[in-house]
Amino acid sequence: MDDNKTDGLEPVDASGRDNGGDKTQRIDSCDKNLLLSEFGEFGAKATKRKGRFARFLRNRFVPFWTGHNKRNIKIAAVVLSAAAVFVLSFYGVRIIKLLGTVDYDDGIDFSNKDATYVEDETDFSAMHEVSDAGSLDELLREWATNGGEKMYSKNVINVMLFGVDSEDGTMSGARSDAMMLASVNLKTKKITLVSFFRDSYTYMNIDGSIRYNKINAANNWGGPATVVETLENNYKIEIDKFVSVDFKTFPDIIDSLGGVTVPVTEYEAKFVRRTTRYKNFKAGDAVRLTGDEALMFSRIRHLDSDINRTRRQRSVIMAIIESTKDANNRQLNKALDFIFPNIRTNYTKSEILSLGSKALSQGWMDFEIQQMVSPSENAQKSAYINGAFVWIVDYPAEARAVQLALYGTTNIVLDANRNNVLSLLTPRNTSGNTNNHQPTGSSGSTRTQTTAPGVNTTAAGTTSSPATTEKPVETTLPPDTTQATTQSTTSPPTTAP
Repeated sequence: MDDNKTDGLEPVDASGRDNGGDKTQRIDSCDKNLLLSEFGEFGAKATKRKGRFARFLRNRFVPFWTGHNKRNIKIAAVVLSAAAVFVLSFYGVRIIKLLGTVDYDDGIDFSNKDATYVEDETDFSAMHEVSDAGSLDELLREWATNGGEKMYSKNVINVMLFGVDSEDGTMSGARSDAMMLASVNLKTKKITLVSFFRDSYTYMNIDGSIRYNKINAANNWGGPATVVETLENNYKIEIDKFVSVDFKTFPDIIDSLGGVTVPVTEYEAKFVRRTTRYKNFKAGDAVRLTGDEALMFSRIRHLDSDINRTRRQRSVIMAIIESTKDANNRQLNKALDFIFPNIRTNYTKSEILSLGSKALSQGWMDFEIQQMVSPSENAQKSAYINGAFVWIVDYPAEARAVQLALYGTTNIVLDANRNNVLSLLTPRNTSGNTNNHQPTGSSGSTRTQTTAPGVNTTAAGTTSSPATTEKPVETTLPPDTTQATTQSTTSPPTTAP
């Protein structure tokens, strides 16, 4: 035996050093043969298994499906078709059942048009007073009724969402506590959520009676369709449909999805802990809320302003969308059980089915979502009208901004010398009697022009009286009282790309 070699290793000299300094290990011929043998055996087994599978396909599988005039294929097709029909029928029956609970409504409801509109108490302080109430109303009316075209696009779907407060759950005569436009742009794959301030002062037509009040009063007096009409006239856009839901159903819907996660500021959390039963309400960038907590959070009053109020409402809506994405089938089914019976909409059943299938097939849940509020900071000022806090809105500027956000284009051209309603406001003098906020020029009387029997617009807490033909204080206006220029409606509505 050679002492200078070790089994399977490099040869070394007697001193134990490498032979010639070569560091490469070598496999002797015996080990090579063994290794080749093992690989060969593995390859043989693989070949054998492959051969068996091939014989199975050739002798069993193919003849089973192709023999006897392909009878087994036909049987399998029938079985699978029956199973598919069963599954689709099951879900189809469920969907039809759910749609049967939807309360279809054209949205026109003048049953409360003679009711006194009682506004919620507010702690907000207006910064301006109206110097010319007659001119203000006249400018608002002329813009709303100037015949300007309303923007429309086949690639844009506009749905008005209402969250209302009702006493009996019927939503008839309820105030629209939250007003949000959900606009789906199929071309840009974007969803735009536009929150409208409920205290925006506006012209409205209530069953032939011309009134000026906060926009959420339109829902109380004329139903959601009247609010939609008012918004269309002010913003010069077409709104396809509306969906209205009572806030009372929000907790059940949110709880069925497992809650929502929203950002809560420290001052909001402190306000909640101080004024509600939720003494452990937390602040943070991602606070998990139950249905009752989310409802309370979105309806916070007397804390800051409409701006932050709408922000909280949008954050809850966004959180519901996110929870829907993560929900399982059981949670979604439970949510639908609460949603469908408690909505009021002018969508028909077939339209709901079509909209749902389009949303699924086009992946609306993955669309980018952008948010905006109206009026924006540069197009509004706060004021008191007959003692009530309102936002005076530069509607032409806002209409242009909303059109650009929804369609990427606009048909409104703002004249640099136009009559802007904001120019009719003067800084409020807080050194005098802060309880008297009658606008200059109104002489303390109602400023409603009445063209049909009805009641006058009244301020918060006042009693309505029979219609009067007394006109607002007449003020001579410059020849061009149109605040912005739009194309005439003698042609079809402007169609965006």
